[in-house]
Amino acid sequence: MEVRKVTTVEEASSLAASLNDSSRERVVIIVTASSGASEPLIDVDRIHAEVGDFADVYVMPTGDASWEFSASMAPGTEVYGGAGRVYPAGLDWMDDLARSPLRFASSAQEAVRATTRLIGDAFSAAARAGYGTVSQTGRSSLATAIVQGTPTDTEAIVQLRDGRYGAIKSAKILPGVAAPRIFIKGMTIQGEYFPESRLFDVSDHVPPVAERLTELHAEDVLPVFVTSVEFASCTVELLPGWCVTILREQVTGSPADDLCDLLSADEVVLARVAFTAEGTLELSMRDVSEGDATRPALSIWVGGPAWLVWPPVDPEADEEPAAKDSAISAEVLGALVVAPSPVPLALPPTPLDLRHGARRPPDAASVAAVASRPGSGVVQNLSLSLDAAKASATAHESRANFAEERIRLMTAELLRIEADAAALRQRSERQERELTRLKTRHRSALIRERSEAVQPAAEAFTDPEGEFRWQVYSAWVRRIPAGEKSARPLDAYSIGPDFLDSLTSIEGVSVVKVAGVVVEVLTGLAESNPSRLMHALRSGSGGDDAPVRRDGATCWRVALQTGTPSARRLHFWRSAEGIELSRVVVHDDFRP
Repeated sequence: MEVRKVTTVEEASSLAASLNDSSRERVVIIVTASSGASEPLIDVDRIHAEVGDFADVYVMPTGDASWEFSASMAPGTEVYGGAGRVYPAGLDWMDDLARSPLRFASSAQEAVRATTRLIGDAFSAAARAGYGTVSQTGRSSLATAIVQGTPTDTEAIVQLRDGRYGAIKSAKILPGVAAPRIFIKGMTIQGEYFPESRLFDVSDHVPPVAERLTELHAEDVLPVFVTSVEFASCTVELLPGWCVTILREQVTGSPADDLCDLLSADEVVLARVAFTAEGTLELSMRDVSEGDATRPALSIWVGGPAWLVWPPVDPEADEEPAAKDSAISAEVLGALVVAPSPVPLALPPTPLDLRHGARRPPDAASVAAVASRPGSGVVQNLSLSLDAAKASATAHESRANFAEERIRLMTAELLRIEADAAALRQRSERQERELTRLKTRHRSALIRERSEAVQPAAEAFTDPEGEFRWQVYSAWVRRIPAGEKSARPLDAYSIGPDFLDSLTSIEGVSVVKVAGVVVEVLTGLAESNPSRLMHALRSGSGGDDAPVRRDGATCWRVALQTGTPSARRLHFWRSAEGIELSRVVVHDDFRP
C-alpha cells in the first residue's frame, strides 16, 4: 500500500477510529508536517521503503485534520507539529505509552534521527505483534557474504561470493540496535539471499546467546546496557534481549540507597562478571569505576563489533545550544511569515449595518435632482439597491481581508509556539542527558567514598605493611562470595623490600585496585582471567627468551590496567613456598 495523505477532518476522524479499534492487526505510522509546510521533514519515503510491507504509513499536515485527530485520541497519543509516531497493533500502547513514543523533528538533523527511530519503533512493534517481519517473497538460496559497510543505522551492504550485492535490514533482526553495532566491514556472514529484492536475510543465523557468553571469564569488567531501574534492583542487557537482574547490594552494598538516584534507563555502565559454584553467571557493579573496563562489550556475531561503545558517546553532543536554536527558529520564521499590516481590533461593519445607517446620507441637491427625473421613484429604489449591493460586496471583501490577516497572525503565532516547543524539547533532552551524567558522577563518587571508607585510620596500624595486608583481606572479603570463600582461600604471601615504595611512588592506580588484583593472584582468578594478561616475565624481548628466575622462583607479570597510557603492571615471584609481591610498575618497566 502506498503512503496515504490525511487532509480532511473526515479522514482524520476515520483514522483515529481505526487506531482505537482493538481488532486492528497492522502497525500504523503517522508522520505530520509542521504548520505552513506542505511536506514533513521526516523521510516518509525511506520509512515506507523499509517497513511498508507490514505497516501502513500516513502523512498528515498540521491543521484542521491534525486537530480533529488529536481531539479523537487519548491524551498522550496525539501527533502533530512535524512529529511522527508508530501505533502498534492492538491497544496495549494506550496503557504503556513507552510502546508508542513520539519522535520529534524540527531540523534536518533531528529528522534523520527521527526517521531511523520510527523505523526501529515499527520493527519493534511488529516483533511484539508476533508476525513475520523478516519473511521475504520469492525464491531464495543459502549464501555466504562479506559485509561491505553500514551506510545507515538500519542497513548493511554485503557482497556474495559470486559478486552480487545485497542489503541486510538490521532493524528486522535486532530492533533498536544500530547496524554499525552489529556488522563491521570485512566480516563474513551467512544468510538467505533473495535475488528479486536483493535482500540478505540473516535472522535465522544469529548466534545463540549461550555461544557468545562463553567468551566471558570471572572478574571481566565490561559495558552493559541498563533497561530498567527500580528502588532495589536494576535490569541490564549483556546482549540484546539477554537480561540480568542486579540487586542493590551488588551495586552499592547499602540497603539505604535508591538505585533510581544512581542509574538511568538506556544508560551504558560497567559491570563485573562472576560465576556461582553452580556455574551461573552473575553481574556486580560494586567497586567498579569508569576506568575499570577490562574488555569491550560482547559482539553479536563472531568477528563483529562490540554492540555497546565504551566510554559512551553522546550522539547529540555537537548540537548548538538551545538559545541559538531559538534564534535560528526566529530567523526562519522571519523569512517565512509576512509581517501583517495593522488591522482594526473591531470587526468591520456588516452589510446590514451599512444599509441602516453606516452609509453616508445623500445631500438635498442629490435628492432633488433624482426626484425631478421621470420615474424617479423606480430609479431611487434601483439606486438604493445598487448601493446596498456595493456595500455588501465591500463588507464581504473587508471581512475576507480581515480573516486573511487573522490567519496570518495565527499562523505566525503557531509557528512561534512550535519553535518554542522545539527549543523546550531540546532543553528537556539535554537536561535528561545531564541528569544521566550527574547520576554517573554520583555513582562514581559513592564508589570512591566507600572505597576510601575501607581505608583504616592512620592510628590503626603502626606500619604500611600491616595496612596493606588489611586492604588485601578487605578486598578478599568483598570480592569473593561467601559460598566460594572455602574454595578460594586467601593464600599466604610475603611482601618484597621494594613493593611498598613502588606502591606509593607509582601514580595512576589506587591501593584498593592493587589489593583487588593481589586477591585475584592469590586465589587463582588472575590465571583464568585473560584481561589480566598474566605471563612469566622474560629475560629479553624475544618470545623464546627464558623467564626471569631467582632461587627457584619465577617472576610473573599481571595487568592492573589495560587500554590506558603507561598501563600499570604488578610483578610478583612465585615458587613452591608461595608468592612474594615484588613491585608495581608501568607498562615499559620490565625489571623484576
